[in-house]
Amino acid sequence: PVAVGLPRLPKEALQPASLATERPSGGAALARRLHRAQDQTPVISEGRGISPFGLACGPSLSASPAPAAMVTLRLTAPCHGNEPVRFTHAGMVFTARTSLTGQAEIAVPALVQPADFQARLRGGTTLKASTAVPDLAQFERVAVQWQGETGLGLHALEFGAGYDDPGHVWASAPRSPAYATQARGGFITQLGAGLPDGYRAQVYTFPSGSMRRNGTVRLSVEAAVSAYTCNREVKAQTLRQDGEGKVIITDLALDMPDCGAIGDILVLKNILPDLKIARN
Repeated sequence: PVAVGLPRLPKEALQPASLATERPSGGAALARRLHRAQDQTPVISEGRGISPFGLACGPSLSASPAPAAMVTLRLTAPCHGNEPVRFTHAGMVFTARTSLTGQAEIAVPALVQPADFQARLRGGTTLKASTAVPDLAQFERVAVQWQGETGLGLHALEFGAGYDDPGHVWASAPRSPAYATQARGGFITQLGAGLPDGYRAQVYTFPSGSMRRNGTVRLSVEAAVSAYTCNREVKAQTLRQDGEGKVIITDLALDMPDCGAIGDILVLKNILPDLKIARN
């Protein structure tokens, strides 16, 4: 991963449906937390014991490839029931919660090959798993990640689509991996949703290696002004593949409008480059 300097978007540049410009700036508390989460040195240990359900405490993590260059993560941690777990992969960070019996199964978009994952449990135990992803080269991916309530969302407009058209892909119209494997279009994966203070990510996947048409996918990030975000600085990161097996990470800081603007949507159109699709 290549970390890029922290840009700041001033309030006057953040107007609904406007083009915002990144500017370098200092200070990045969220970026520091994300980088610490991404670079955490693994500590693999777990004390002996029995869970409330009579299962041995020893945790495990496995990773297996799935269609559309996805990876299925399976976590078993009987003595960590109903607890948050922090996952990392190629600079991407997200939080998930285990079941009452300490289980979790998550479908995660792979960003690099091979796909290496870490899961950090409460108390510091860190587990690792890795898998090959044979079809990764057939897909392009971009992502936005953040921590807590930020009102952020990733939007893709495919082949000239407008908002709310069938080609508008976002959290409320995410589609599925099957849509991409049929070479029909892309899909959005949400990671960490529903955990107010957790790390979250939205990943857009497009099947560029199998599409039979030319065109452009226009990408934007939206920031909703709410009681959680108004009159404060919102921090996030974007991630995108560089075509050479690496992930480029860019830190973002947005100065949100005051609370009189609650309900407005800020459309940031230049945060991620558009995807240029060539017919295959």
